Amino acid sequence: MAWRRYQREQRALQEMNTPKPRILQQQQQPQKVTTQTVLEWHEKRLINIKEDSDKQTELINSIHEMVDKIDARSRLNETFISQCSRTNKEIENDLSKTNKTLSNNSNLFEQQNKKIKNLEDALSISAITIERLETLIKNINNDYLSFKENFVKSKNLLEVKVTEEHAKKLVKEMVKESIDQKVKDNNEKIKKMEKKKKKVQLNVKEKPINKHVETVKNQETSLEN
Repeated sequence: MAWRRYQREQRALQEMNTPKPRILQQQQQPQKVTTQTVLEWHEKRLINIKEDSDKQTELINSIHEMVDKIDARSRLNETFISQCSRTNKEIENDLSKTNKTLSNNSNLFEQQNKKIKNLEDALSISAITIERLETLIKNINNDYLSFKENFVKSKNLLEVKVTEEHAKKLVKEMVKESIDQKVKDNNEKIKKMEKKKKKVQLNVKEKPINKHVETVKNQETSLEN
């Protein structure tokens, strides 16, 4: 843009400085040109050239400044691009890490979901088993209560029967024991009396009968009766 503006200004100066040809009319006469006028004209031209050169130097200096600014900006852009490339690499690394962590997390979530599903299935199965156990316990409790009632009833009946039978049995045993004891005692007495009888018989053969023998015989006959 600055270069084009400079070219436009140069063209305008050249058009202003170039002398335009004059068409002399018949009435006009050519003016006499002196050395002073030529020197003034050349001096003006040199002044214009110097001004143009100063403008050109100013323009060149401004162009150099612009070039320096562009270089500085380009350097800043290069540093910025390098920083951006570094940051892009870091961002790519971070993204890869985050993707890895996300994939790992997704795998962990899937495993956790599987575990949760298995736990839910186990809980549902355990709930079903608990319901079955509750029904079984209720049935067992009802059976136990009915068995208890029947047992109490049968126990009362058995206690009544057992007490009667036991009493009869005890009476029979007592009677039997008393009878056996009496029989035993009688047998012992009989044995003793037989021993005495034998002794008395032996004594009777040798001695006359006395009153004691008669009493013993009477006792034996009473025992036999």
